[in-house]
Amino acid sequence: MPVDCYGYRLGCFLEGNGFDLIPKVERHDAYHVLTGFGTSQEDEIALQYLCFGNGKRTPYLFAVLLLGTLILPDYFAYYRKAYYFGKKSHSFHHFDFKTVLPLDFELFRSTIFSEETIKALHSLHGNFALQPIKSVSV
Repeated sequence: MPVDCYGYRLGCFLEGNGFDLIPKVERHDAYHVLTGFGTSQEDEIALQYLCFGNGKRTPYLFAVLLLGTLILPDYFAYYRKAYYFGKKSHSFHHFDFKTVLPLDFELFRSTIFSEETIKALHSLHGNFALQPIKSVSV
């Protein structure tokens, strides 16, 4: 896929983390790429808070919010920021991410997050999805 498209970014994320696409989990990986959250425990929980703020409601999400907050309460301020980023953003949890793979990554992301939110996400974490990426040979 072209370097500037969403699918390329997703492929780099998967390759960079040693992941394979797993049915029903690819949407979660797409959220990582879109938001820039990493795969550490606190980032996984923060990503679920962002999704909750964005309107997503699933039993899995509620379980992660409850257990994650109980297990890692020191990160609650981080989770709260993520929640508000989700509230401020246009809904994205309903997308069929297979259909958006060929879209320009920056353009697609700018339809969901305001420029202010993208800058705030940059300052929140310097994750791979928000930085220039290197070419991955497939």
